[in-house]
Formats: sequence, structure tokens, C-alpha cells
Amino acid sequence: MVIAASPSNGASSGSYNKSTFFLGIFLLGLVFISQWEQSGLEKATTQAVDRNQVKGAKGVKGAKGARHYSGKIKQISIIGERNSGTRWTNSHLNKCFGHEIKVTTTFTRYKHWFQYTDYNRYPHDTLVVAQFRNPYDWFKAMQHVPHHMPSHLKHRRDEHWHGFLNEPMTMERIGTDRWDNLTEPCQEHFAYKDIISCATEPLPHEAYKGSIPYSSHQPFYEMRNDGSGKPYKNIMEMRADKIRNFLTVVDYPGVADMWVMQYEYLLAKGTKEMIDQVAEWTGIKPKCDPYPPQQRESRRVQKEMAEYIRDNLDWDAEALIGYGPHK
Repeated sequence: MVIAASPSNGASSGSYNKSTFFLGIFLLGLVFISQWEQSGLEKATTQAVDRNQVKGAKGVKGAKGARHYSGKIKQISIIGERNSGTRWTNSHLNKCFGHEIKVTTTFTRYKHWFQYTDYNRYPHDTLVVAQFRNPYDWFKAMQHVPHHMPSHLKHRRDEHWHGFLNEPMTMERIGTDRWDNLTEPCQEHFAYKDIISCATEPLPHEAYKGSIPYSSHQPFYEMRNDGSGKPYKNIMEMRADKIRNFLTVVDYPGVADMWVMQYEYLLAKGTKEMIDQVAEWTGIKPKCDPYPPQQRESRRVQKEMAEYIRDNLDWDAEALIGYGPHK
């Protein structure tokens, strides 16, 4: 799915009309995956999403009211959580448009993390692409591949899904991450109380025995995005806040627009719509061919896990990016 406004020519220089944001997006433009039962989730072990069943939007829809920007798009920033297909999208957009415009996985912070307002950290005008993955596939992918989440490594086995979904998003501070050992500012411009670990690598490599799985030597647990310094109770709470945080980016100074994309939609429908829209907005002729629709095997989600997600996830947040619960 791609949600975008149409570029407006003749707008006053530097003007942005952002009073009507995401709740004002035409609902017909959202991809509501509401028929999860058609994917076979009622079975004991099955795919979370049959991509042949994904409903596509009827074209590209924008926000209600005019969304204005003037001048030339100077950068495309891709943001999205771990295991959401952002590496694939970034590589594709770089191949298509990187010859004339910077395509990067950094906005005010690296693509995975909470963004914050600092208009000096990106050029004006920047087009932001926020990419998401349906919660069922995403939670299972995060369980199997918990990048930067050492406390969650013990839950990687499929049968440990409940522990994974309920493990607090935190860990003890270790090594150079302890306050009295700090010698540098925290990574990604976080305040000390808002990130574990403040130090990028709190322990030396020799402190680990054997291989280091999934960047666990570089812990990155973001505390609640409210300045409290308290951890999220679980990964479901964190996802809801991350969705809302990413959607606020549209109102940052110097942001030409923010588009929402669903990873499974790009796979099921191909990337022509996305490439055409980027070409229209930037005025750059792509040096690539769009990817055709493709089938990729989904991770399997147990019935009990799917039901638990359905009953406990913040579906108001999910609806903002076009997802609904299975029945």
C-alpha cells in the first residue's frame, strides 16, 4: 500500500498545510486486511497472511485538503521497525533514484527508532517513507530474529511466543552503560534515562562466548516515548507507540510529505505504483524496472499466538496504518 498526496504546483514558497493529517486520509486508500480468517489462522499452525488475499487500495489516495510543498525534493528517508522490509525497499529506491537524490535509512534517528523533532538533521524538503508489516507476521519475525533485544533471545523457540510477547522491553545496565562509567553522549541522541544501552557496545566482544546473535552486543531498548524513563510492558505496547510516533513525522518542519507503505502490499502488488509516485514527486526518471508481484513464504503463526495478538493488541493504532484483527 502507498498512501500519498499529489504534488501541488504553484504553492507559496516553503508553505506546508498539515492541519489535516492521517485521520484525514481517505479510508478507501487504506489496505484493511480484515479477513484474516481467509488466511487459515484458525488452523493450529499456519501463515499469518496469504498475500493472495491482501486487498489493494484503489489507486493512491492522499490527505483531505491540499498538502502543499514547493521546491525540489532533496532527500528520501525510509523509516520502519526491524523485520519490516525496509532494507529491501531502501535498496530498490536507491537503485531507481539514487543517481540523482539521496535515499537514506536515517531521518532524525536511524530508521528503526523513535523519531524526534530536529529540523537540522535532514534537508528541507525531505520525503519520508514509513514502512510497516502486518502485526502477525511482524511479531513472529521479531520472535525469531530479535535484533538488539538480548532479553528476548530466550524466547526464540515457537512455543515460547507468550513469553516473547510479554517480556518487558528492558534489561539491566551493564559494563560501560552504567552511569559512573559513561564517557560519551548516548547513542542516537537519546537521554540516558530513555535508552538501554546508552553506550553502543557496553561490553567488549571478548566478554561474549562464541558468536553474538542478532546484534545482542548492541542492546537497544527504547523506553516509553513520554520522557518518563520507564520501559514498555511488552513489545505490543512499544509497537503501538512506534506507529503513532512515525505518523507524527508528517508535521515536522521541512517534511514535504510522509507516505505509509505496507511491506506485504508491495510484495503482493509489485512496486510500480510506488516507483511511479516517487518519479512524479521528484521529477526523476527511474533507472530501474519495478519489481513484479512476488510470493514469499510467510512465517507461521500458531493459532494461540494469533488469538492472543487479536485480543491484546492496540487495534486503534493498527487502524492508522491499515491493519485490522482477524476474526
